[in-house]
Amino acid sequence: MKYLGINQAKYLSYNLKQISLGTSKGEYDSTISLSNALENRAMIIWAVDGEPLSLEEGYPIRLVDFSLYRYKGVKCLSELYFTDEFEQGFWESKAGYCKEGKIKAKRYRIVDLQENRFINGSGEVTDF
Repeated sequence: MKYLGINQAKYLSYNLKQISLGTSKGEYDSTISLSNALENRAMIIWAVDGEPLSLEEGYPIRLVDFSLYRYKGVKCLSELYFTDEFEQGFWESKAGYCKEGKIKAKRYRIVDLQENRFINGSGEVTDF
């Protein structure tokens, strides 16, 4: 937002509405909280390791908030705008997914050929 010269404070109570380019299956949409996206350092991604996103990854552009499940980041993004409404998106209406899309802390089981054990808590697992 700073790069685009947008006054961040003016829009903190708003949400971000995302709309896809559309496919033969239809147009995908999703709404996320702007303040949460900023707090979680959400990214607008167009390349990974210097290579453009593949269609499967969301070419040409995708918004990713790593605190949310992936269905909240629309692939093939064509529109992104501020709105004061928090609307139900494509996956919430079609499959009953949670409207907020927050990843909840849970108990993860680490499995390999040597050992089985659990990791508790949330966030990135960097040591096990």
